[in-house]
Amino acid sequence: MGDAADDGEAFFIKHGYEEFQVPDAYDRHKTRRKLTVRRLTDAEIYDLPRHIGHVKLICNDGQLRDVRMNGSIKRWKTMPDRISIPLKVGFREAFRLDLFQARFSLVYVVEE
Repeated sequence: MGDAADDGEAFFIKHGYEEFQVPDAYDRHKTRRKLTVRRLTDAEIYDLPRHIGHVKLICNDGQLRDVRMNGSIKRWKTMPDRISIPLKVGFREAFRLDLFQARFSLVYVVEE
């Protein structure tokens, strides 16, 4: 039998929340440092304003970027699972993510 730590780790791996490493986009060295991250759970996505300091975005080039909230999360009464998250990267780039996109592109930094 495994102990409690093994059971918790098995839960995250079973549900796709395993830790992995991604290069940091803000590191300008020849070999960029890699940060250990994990994907956000749905509960963390719904409660994103509380976790936004440690949340980063995986861009299309596979690197991490810092994100900020650019408003409040929009929810629909008729479709409770549908949300729209306004985010901002840098000075001018602003966009919205739905729940499906947020599951794959928003990550939580485990250790730097």
